[in-house]
Amino acid sequence: MSHDNTNHISPYTLIAGVLVTLLAFTFITVYISHFHFGALSIAVALGIACIKAGLVLAFFMHLKFDHPLFKIMVVAVILLFATFIILTMVDYLFR
Repeated sequence: MSHDNTNHISPYTLIAGVLVTLLAFTFITVYISHFHFGALSIAVALGIACIKAGLVLAFFMHLKFDHPLFKIMVVAVILLFATFIILTMVDYLFR
């Protein structure tokens, strides 16, 4: 089992691009909040938030360049969290 101790250094242009993308999604979230999608309003806001969280995980937390085991663990935790949220929403909707 070899240990790869090399660090990944992201170029500033990549970090700046991700930052601009995150800011754009923030402005899109604020713009979309003025429209009324009914029951889909929360789903639209959560969808945009998930995209932003994925960008932060991939680039600012360097998960994109990490060992695949860490990616699997993060996905497992996200799926577990989503399961609890979905079960809570189903319970809330059918009361």
